[in-house]
Amino acid sequence: MVCMGISWNGPTSLYFVPPKAKMNSQMFIGLILEPLFKTDVPRLYQGEEKKVILHMDSAGAHVKDTVVKWLQDCEIKFITKEEWMSNSPDFSPMDYGVNSIFKKRCNRHKAKNMAELVVIAKREWKKFGLGHCRNILIAWPKQGMALNLKPGSVGVVLFRNDRLIKEGDIVKRAIVAVPVGEKMLGRVVNTLENLIDGKAAVKGVKHYRLRIKAPGISPVREHMQTRIKTVDSLVPIGLG
Repeated sequence: MVCMGISWNGPTSLYFVPPKAKMNSQMFIGLILEPLFKTDVPRLYQGEEKKVILHMDSAGAHVKDTVVKWLQDCEIKFITKEEWMSNSPDFSPMDYGVNSIFKKRCNRHKAKNMAELVVIAKREWKKFGLGHCRNILIAWPKQGMALNLKPGSVGVVLFRNDRLIKEGDIVKRAIVAVPVGEKMLGRVVNTLENLIDGKAAVKGVKHYRLRIKAPGISPVREHMQTRIKTVDSLVPIGLG
């Protein structure tokens, strides 16, 4: 397993996890977070480390109380799993804008062993420059709901943290939709359709508009019978 990150000032280093190792919260802190904030963050944000806001996916090992407490004790700002949608290409630039491309580039080469794969990964990761990182972050949308439309202005309620919003951001409209399908059965979802149960991501689900016309009432052609002849002959129940 290999972990990486991007920032406005460029990409982080690659962090390799031993083969067949099962990632847990302590390993995540020791192998990823500690070297990230001791080495990469000072290198990328010289003297401005306090400005860094960490965003990570909602994998089980990443959102454990142990990890949250470590981040809080180190006074590291981070975006909680409830604030961002971890399974949408719109809100996970690392998964869909970096990891997928990185994997495709590495798969072009046929590594004979683990050492050769590490060399290939490092070489391909160097190709992710500052421009690529910034293009991904610039295209990272935020969510809000328009409440009032006025000439020259629109009133919007932000669903998530406003720290990543700046003047000049492009705003696009969309009708509110929610994920539906059998894959969503048994999953825990908050009001912003974010999966918060820490389980695997759900892919390939359909999104239906939140407000749609309800199915019409089927026409009634026969009245309901009570088996009481007097009632059935005098009052055709269900036919008005």
